Amino acid sequence: MTALTRRLYPTLLVALACTIVAVLVTNATAKSAPAPKAPDNSVFAKFQDDEDWDEWKGQFAEVEMMNMHLELMGRFTGLIGDMHEIADSESASGVLAVMSVEDNMDADDAIDFLEDMLKEADNETVQRSIRIKLIDFYKNSGQHDEAVEHLEALIAG
Repeated sequence: MTALTRRLYPTLLVALACTIVAVLVTNATAKSAPAPKAPDNSVFAKFQDDEDWDEWKGQFAEVEMMNMHLELMGRFTGLIGDMHEIADSESASGVLAVMSVEDNMDADDAIDFLEDMLKEADNETVQRSIRIKLIDFYKNSGQHDEAVEHLEALIAG
């Protein structure tokens, strides 16, 4: 465990516990029937019997909302990390660009563009990605001979 993980671990456990309690509260209040009584020795039972139950429910809802925000921030941070890795890799960046070709031009222009890029690309991974995309474009436009040509090139290496 990293030092940061060791410091955050107790906080995350508390957040998880609060989220579980908040979900229980939300589920209990959402149903028309009263929530079943928790065992007397549970933490939830102590909250249920508290005179300030409505205040506790509000606080749990806030904690649940904060937990959702933290989760979204974690996902966003992961996305940034993933994009950084892609941008840092010549082959991953090239493959991502090839994947986006059909979103940026029509099929005929895409075929011409990809055929030109195939001649210019030095990276073998990007070249294979271009061939895979060309196979799809040729197949979808009824140009099966051209699709087979790129299939053979992929298989032969």
